[in-house]
Amino acid sequence: MKELVPKFSIWGSLSILLVSPLLAGFEAEKNQDESIPNIDSEAHILYDLNAEQVLHEHNSDEKMYPASITKIVTALAAIEHTDSDETVEVSHKAANINGSRVYLLEDEEISAGQLIEGLMIASGNDTAIALAEHISGSVEQFADKMNRYLEEDVGVENTHMTNPHGLYDEDHYTTAADMAKISEYAMENDAFRELAETEMVEWESEEWDTNLFNHHDLVREYDEIKGVKNGYTRKSGATLATFAEHDNRELLTVTLNAPSGDIAQEDTKNLFRYGYNMFDISVLDFSDEQPILGYEDPDELVVAKKENEDLDWEINSDSELLVYGEEQGHITSYPLKSYTPINTVSSLNRPSPDESAQSESGFIKTLLDRFVATGYYGF
Repeated sequence: MKELVPKFSIWGSLSILLVSPLLAGFEAEKNQDESIPNIDSEAHILYDLNAEQVLHEHNSDEKMYPASITKIVTALAAIEHTDSDETVEVSHKAANINGSRVYLLEDEEISAGQLIEGLMIASGNDTAIALAEHISGSVEQFADKMNRYLEEDVGVENTHMTNPHGLYDEDHYTTAADMAKISEYAMENDAFRELAETEMVEWESEEWDTNLFNHHDLVREYDEIKGVKNGYTRKSGATLATFAEHDNRELLTVTLNAPSGDIAQEDTKNLFRYGYNMFDISVLDFSDEQPILGYEDPDELVVAKKENEDLDWEINSDSELLVYGEEQGHITSYPLKSYTPINTVSSLNRPSPDESAQSESGFIKTLLDRFVATGYYGF
């Protein structure tokens, strides 16, 4: 196994001077308490978007009820399939839905763009129904399209939706891991991202004129929080998907089935503090290895690691570059170009130093033999 030397670290000694309100009072804990925070949500995940790496998770593949974070999907679908100024007519069904609403009136005509604002900012169930019916003709047809979209475009496999708002249905479920992937996908859309971090919008409709404030309280409380969505039903508990940006690092959390909205927020803040305080981002430089190993990617690999933790790597039989930490074990994997393995590591566990040296020397010898025979040593 080969030792990796970080090219540079985004975190420097000056970072302690740039403490954000979210992290205030917690930088002093760095290097003192690296324990995983106590999280009360039944399922949760902390994901580093820069490193494309899960930093912590619990029950993240368990099927749970999403509640209103469903509207992340509905809003993204509406942004992609409507023009903001096109007119939507509100149906009887939309005007009479239960739960959180912006109080649309039956037969009211309103723009799709305004409905999307009411959906994401005020979590309007009525706006969700109105948009679904406008896009697909019915809630049922919209749900079918949502499920195909999630599977084919977003790439999630453990999510199934029956409605656009997230009110309880036994067959309407997701996982923390899936919702993290959905949230990441949504935040890559500039229009969605701008809306997700909006704190307040002015609202004018037939029923009333008012200001709508983002139901995701952390968006309004912390500059680092850029969205995404909160939710609650008695069956789902409190749900929260949250995107944060601090010191050139982007983290994403999803918490499901928290006892209350306040607890979901505390869980989220504790996960972010853990992710930002206990992990460094390092860019590992592989350029010197390329002439020997013969792969084109990656020249560099972004890895989130515990501070002062040395990293090692190896290549397994599935043509994956595996990165290990001294304390964490296997940290992340990077797929290399496909090749026919001849002499590969047979276990994902870290070998002993002697085994590592033997494995590396044998692997390099194989590559050199292949080059002599074929003139090509790449993957």
